[in-house]
Amino acid sequence: MKKAIIFAASLLVGLPAAAYERGTHNVISAHGASRSVVYTDPSLLADLGYGDPNTELFPSSGSTSTAQGLIGIGAVREDDLTVFKRPFNHFYDPQFNNHQGRGLDAFVAFVGHPSPDWAIEDRTDVLSISAASSPGGHPQLWSYRDGQRHLLNALVMAQPNDRRASMGAMFESLGHVVHHIQDMAQPQHTRNDTHRFSPANWYEHYTEHFVNVGSYLTADNYPIPGFETAREYWTNAAAGRYRGMADFTAQNYVSHDTGFRTVIGTGAPTNAPGFPLPNGTNLNGTPRTIEARNVSVRLEDGTFSAETMDFVVGNVFDEHTNAVHGGKLLASGSLLDRALVIRNRSRIFTMSSPVFDDNYPILLPRAEAFSAGLINHFFRGRLNIRRHGNPQTWTIDNLSGRPVSGTFNVLHENSAGVRNFVSGGPWTASLGTGGTFNVSFAEPPAGTRKLVVVFQGRIGSEPAAPDSNWFAAAGKVINYTLPPVNCAGRRLDEGSSAGVEYIHELGTGSGSFRMQFEAFGIPDALVVRAGNSSGPVLLQTNGLVSGFDEWSTPHDPVALGTTKVHVRVNGNPDTGTWWELALGCPGENLNGSNPAMPKAFVQFRFGSALQGAMGSCSADFYIDSVFRGTAYASSSGFGTMSLFLTKGPGHYGEFRNFRCDPFTRNILVGADFEDSVPGHRHKLPKRMNQTGLFLFDVH
Repeated sequence: MKKAIIFAASLLVGLPAAAYERGTHNVISAHGASRSVVYTDPSLLADLGYGDPNTELFPSSGSTSTAQGLIGIGAVREDDLTVFKRPFNHFYDPQFNNHQGRGLDAFVAFVGHPSPDWAIEDRTDVLSISAASSPGGHPQLWSYRDGQRHLLNALVMAQPNDRRASMGAMFESLGHVVHHIQDMAQPQHTRNDTHRFSPANWYEHYTEHFVNVGSYLTADNYPIPGFETAREYWTNAAAGRYRGMADFTAQNYVSHDTGFRTVIGTGAPTNAPGFPLPNGTNLNGTPRTIEARNVSVRLEDGTFSAETMDFVVGNVFDEHTNAVHGGKLLASGSLLDRALVIRNRSRIFTMSSPVFDDNYPILLPRAEAFSAGLINHFFRGRLNIRRHGNPQTWTIDNLSGRPVSGTFNVLHENSAGVRNFVSGGPWTASLGTGGTFNVSFAEPPAGTRKLVVVFQGRIGSEPAAPDSNWFAAAGKVINYTLPPVNCAGRRLDEGSSAGVEYIHELGTGSGSFRMQFEAFGIPDALVVRAGNSSGPVLLQTNGLVSGFDEWSTPHDPVALGTTKVHVRVNGNPDTGTWWELALGCPGENLNGSNPAMPKAFVQFRFGSALQGAMGSCSADFYIDSVFRGTAYASSSGFGTMSLFLTKGPGHYGEFRNFRCDPFTRNILVGADFEDSVPGHRHKLPKRMNQTGLFLFDVH
């Protein structure tokens, strides 16, 4: 026989049930995380030193996942019953004792902390609930308080792997915390209703197995709240009876064991004993009514039963949006209710699947938005650090949109990701909205790549610290830049065997710097290092070389820890060597309208023909040990070659591999050239058929 889900009041007693089962929590948490600043503000993770939240992975409790994944994992693990009996602390009745509130107190051996006391720990550190025979319990390790501690560690711990693990623990803690906000969207958890055994726990089973939770969340873009304290996401009776998640649910809805009653004689619905709201009157003063409806009720085996049932019908009021949802099914008749009607007793109403279905569109989107809002609140602290006008002075900006008061530290991070505190801190300050203050410390050591400013204290109107473990944390990671220094300008040098050695200031400007080195025919050597003569090599000729070379080398003063370069030219000890060197500022082009090293187009002319000449001759032509082309002399006239050469003394030429066609005759194989002196030709010291080096100058 099918058993309809139209229940009498449960008389069973057992351990409390979860407000929603684990899959439901995972779905709500994933949606809430996706709407939070973690995923809608790309600068949030960047400020903390990380990248795209969709791809960044963090470890926690044996799992590795994205921020969204770890929030979901934490929301699921909050229902752990194996050791800590965490669900005992998932209840909060905000109406109790004139809105003083209470946790679960329906058992003799177990008493639960009120949900916000356990989830936030804003009043003191708490221990998990335990049997009376085993007092003390276990520390709460996944609260909002613990999450802020993990955030602080994620900023100040020395090793990058430890910081990443702290980020993972922080996101998992947020999952544990938003689980509670979602529990507050299940009426039994806001009305001290343990609902451990069937039929009272039908709400969770029905939601998990027969409801497409995600469809309700995507269909309603409920506005995300932005309260000033974490506790307001649960309750704030002073600000409104229907504002916080627990306030809204407890005072708009009833549960299986705290349903409506009726007034004997009038039959009008009224409140359950011990729960002032909801009562028989809507917020606007109109009465709630009892109406008969033909409904299809889902049974425990998943099938449906057509029923005619009485429902309490009324309005639901939302003080966050000021919305009034009229004509909602708030409770349904039960088997026991039918017997009470026959005996003219006060009727007792309970819950059924048609009531759940009518209220999911309101409760579930609100739970998602409040989850996102609490995550946003957790990350409300935003900072910046920037150089001040004075050397070794930095300005810290409060970008939180609310005042902050506490201590500030600055850390430097090297290329391996290791962080250390700078000297001079911490600094204590109170900053108003948009406020700034200056701190001074010596420039971090060479190799510093990033700076991190870290805050620990009070943000906005969050409660004052009950103990040293209660604080809000915030931070900002920036790329470190050296104090601004201008480049000393372009430098030109030339010389002979003596060479040259100097240190040149390239400044803090970005871009690559260019160098030109002309060793002419006799080889010379060049080495450029960062900083000084013992710094890392930036470029070198690998010993003595001839000819012209040009380099473009990245200038990264932050990575190298210096803005200077050490330049050394080793001139060839042979008599007659000559070299020229040009060095530009970062981003400067050494060629163009003001070339660093003057050059000239030089035209070479090879050979000539006599009367009756036949055939041709050729040779490989080298200048400064570099092959420049093939020189030709033929019966048709002169062969030519145009080259762009550095002006100056000491160019060396050479002909190699001279050859002529068979039967060549009457061909002269002399050679000359014309440089920047118009019309003035110079005869080369050797002809095409002569081996060995020859010296020539370009004017």
